Amino acid sequence: AEPRAPPVDARWLFATCGASQAIDLVASVLCSAGDLVACEEPTYFLAGQIFRDRGMRAVPLPTDAHGLLVDELERLLESGAIGRGRLRLVYTVPAHANPTGATMSTARRAQLARLAHAHGFWVLADEAYHELHWARAEQPARMATFDARYTRASPGAGVDEDAVAAWARDEPPPPSAARAELAAGGCISVGTFSKILAPSCRLGWVEAPPVLTRALRAHGYIDSGGNPAYMADSLVTEALLAGGVREQLEQLRAAYARRSAALAAALREHAPECSFSEPEGGFFLWIRLPPWAGTAQDVQAHFAEEGVRVLPGHVCSVLSRGRSPLAGGGEAEQDGVEERMGGATPEECALARVLSTHAAGVAARMQLARHVRLCFAQLDEDELAQGARRIGAALERRKAEVAGAASP
Repeated sequence: AEPRAPPVDARWLFATCGASQAIDLVASVLCSAGDLVACEEPTYFLAGQIFRDRGMRAVPLPTDAHGLLVDELERLLESGAIGRGRLRLVYTVPAHANPTGATMSTARRAQLARLAHAHGFWVLADEAYHELHWARAEQPARMATFDARYTRASPGAGVDEDAVAAWARDEPPPPSAARAELAAGGCISVGTFSKILAPSCRLGWVEAPPVLTRALRAHGYIDSGGNPAYMADSLVTEALLAGGVREQLEQLRAAYARRSAALAAALREHAPECSFSEPEGGFFLWIRLPPWAGTAQDVQAHFAEEGVRVLPGHVCSVLSRGRSPLAGGGEAEQDGVEERMGGATPEECALARVLSTHAAGVAARMQLARHVRLCFAQLDEDELAQGARRIGAALERRKAEVAGAASP
C-alpha cells in the first residue's frame, strides 16, 4: 500500500482494543477538560461523544472532495481565533473518510503536520480505512509518518544521532523533557484489524512517537490491566505470520470495489437526481439529495416505509448530540460550542462566541442535513441494487408529497 514508506518502528506502536479505545486513550493522555478538539465536518458520527466524555470542546472544520481544508485551520490559528495551547487535537479520517469517502492529499497531510509542530497540537488520524483502497496505484502515507520525528527513528538519517542512539537503547527521556515533548504536538495514526480481518476482532493500534507510546503504557488502566487485547493480539500475530491477512485484504478490496460500483450504478438508475462521487476505497457513499427533497429527515418516513435505512447527514456533525438513528436512539439533537459555559472566564466565553460563529458558518456551507450516508460493506451486489430501488421509491414518494403540498 505504501511502497515508499520506511519500515514501522516497534517503539512507535501500542496495541488497543480497537480504534475507539485508541482514540479514547490518546485523549485521556494528551488532553484535559476544556481543551479544544477540531474535527473535520462531516466526521465519524460517534467520535464527538468520545471527546465530550473527556470534557473537551469540539469544533468543526470544513472539508472538500480532498478531505480537511487545512488552509482554513491555518487561517483560524493565524487570526488568533484559536490561540496556542487551546487547540489540543485535530481529529481526521484522512483515507476514504467516514462518511464522505474523501482522501486527504499528501500535500495537505504535510501542511497539517507542519501546523501541528508550529502550534503545539496533535493530529489524531483515524486510519481505519487506510488499507481498503482499490482505485489508487499508491496511497498517501500514514499520517504518523509526517511527524518530524519519524525520519529520525532510523539510524543513518543524518538527523539528531544522539536521539537515535537513545531510541535504539529504548531510554526514556527525563520526565521534564517528556512533558515538554508531549506539549509540543505531533502526528498520530490509529488503525484497526476489525475493518481488514474480522469485525469481531477488536484489536487496534496507535502509531505515534515513542514519547506518546510510553505515556500510554504508563496509563493507570494499562499499568493495572496490561495488554488490553492480549488474546486477540496473539491470534492476529499468528495470522500475520501465516500470511493470511494479506490475502484477506486483497479479497476485501476486490469485494468492496464490486459492491461500491454496484450501488453507484443502481443509484444512477433508480435515483438519478441524487449526486455523489464514487469512492476509491472504504465503506461509504455520501449522497446529496435532490433540492426538492429537502433534508434527510424530511424523507426519513418514506425511507422507513420502503424498508431501507440510511444515516442522515446531520448526525455526522461533530456538534450533533445523541445516538444515531441507526442505533435506535432517535433523532440527534444539535447544540453549539457555547453549551455548558457556566463558570467560564470572560476569555473562554469570547472564544466560544468566535467558534460558535465559525461552527455556524461551517454547518451552512456543508449543508449536512441534505445528505445521507450509505454503507456498502455488509451487503452483496443484489441486496445493494434492491436498496437503491427502495431509495428511489422513497424519493418518488417524497416528490409526490411535495407536489401535493404545493397544489392549491
